[in-house]
Amino acid sequence: FIKLVLNQVRLALIKKFSPKLSAELTQGLSVSENEFLEKVTAHANVARLPDILRELLRVYDEVGKSAVPHLPLELAVLQLLKPSQ
Repeated sequence: FIKLVLNQVRLALIKKFSPKLSAELTQGLSVSENEFLEKVTAHANVARLPDILRELLRVYDEVGKSAVPHLPLELAVLQLLKPSQ
């Protein structure tokens, strides 16, 4: 699951900040996947995508080491949902 999320966040980042590269990478995606990426990149919090990707990459390594595999992901989501300071 986390690999899928990482890939979607990465594609959204590329779509927002590198449209030329995005056209190549999103070529094989379905219509619904492209619509989803359009919505994500149009969102008001799109500037947080690098932070989200960074946090998910950190958690990716922890998932396999945790006694409760989904716990690191849950904690990352809570961390990301905290209001910015």
